[in-house]
Amino acid sequence: MIYNITTEIETANLDIVQLLCDLLAAATDKSASSLRALIRTVPDRPGHDRRYAALANRSREERGWQPAVSLREGLQRTISWYLSNEGWLERVATGEYRRYYDTVYNRAWNQSTE
Repeated sequence: MIYNITTEIETANLDIVQLLCDLLAAATDKSASSLRALIRTVPDRPGHDRRYAALANRSREERGWQPAVSLREGLQRTISWYLSNEGWLERVATGEYRRYYDTVYNRAWNQSTE
């Protein structure tokens, strides 16, 4: 079963990226304009995927799920978590986590097939 988890408020992708820049700037010593200057479109898709409009009907109807926070607050919380867990982020960026998962899951897979 697949459940969409969404605010159900249509927002353009570029607006979300710009909001992320603004929120990250507010949480760090970087300026929003310097972060926004880093935004690039993908050369082969400059006008594609301007927005995504997912609905949470199934989540709401079958599970009684409702968004507990706004998109802005959810992004603020996410940024705060990443800034508070830079060690985790570094391990992801270096690929260390892949080695860990490969070791754990390969071991589990090999034990289950023996």
